[in-house]
Amino acid sequence: MTTRHPVVSTLPAIAFVTLVTTGEVIALCHGKQDYYRVQTQLKSEDLNRLYGVSPTQARAMLRHFIRDQSFPVER
Repeated sequence: MTTRHPVVSTLPAIAFVTLVTTGEVIALCHGKQDYYRVQTQLKSEDLNRLYGVSPTQARAMLRHFIRDQSFPVER
């Protein structure tokens, strides 16, 4: 039998995603239900790289965030 470890323990404190509808970059903070708009010329992928956030971690943060939300976030 495989032991599953919770993904939550490996999530970063912050991850960045791009809103599909506007192209805006937003920040998702671990444990928060709100998001924060980020004014930057960088792409979310570049910001995640700077913060040491892997694409897998960013997707996991996004999944946890939108689980109870009703708007489209990242592509």
